[in-house]
Amino acid sequence: DVKWADVKEYAEAVIPVIRKNDPDKIIICGTPTWSQDVDLAAQDPLSYDNVMYTLHFYSGTHTQYLRDKAQVAINKGLALFVTEFGTTQASGDGGVYFDECNTWMDWMDARKISWVNWSFADKPESSAALKPGASNSGDWNMVSESGQYIKRKLSQPKS
Repeated sequence: DVKWADVKEYAEAVIPVIRKNDPDKIIICGTPTWSQDVDLAAQDPLSYDNVMYTLHFYSGTHTQYLRDKAQVAINKGLALFVTEFGTTQASGDGGVYFDECNTWMDWMDARKISWVNWSFADKPESSAALKPGASNSGDWNMVSESGQYIKRKLSQPKS
């Protein structure tokens, strides 16, 4: 039940402190609803330079409606960075949704949006990039189905 006005108020208190230490640093700001309401931030954006807004999605839960919300923000001039996404449902489980994840990847690529995958862990859930036991074994190539997908995406050079 957090409102954009509350997030904005907090950011407006924190950003000047960051700017004192580094006036040019890129700052990434979240939005309500687990950083999915970037369209609301676009209606009343922060008035600072070098600010990006984070977008989170899980391909098994968040589909075209969330890309539409993100596109509204982009159309209004907001810079987005996907600081968390998963190949699964938002719960972290439920299998891997390759088709929808490919749609997201194509959408982000077309808009030159950078991304960070959730999660490089060996937790026993579908979204974990590693298979259970990988951390203890030190075998970082012991990747899950999700991890194989992300590894392929990271290995594909972009122009």
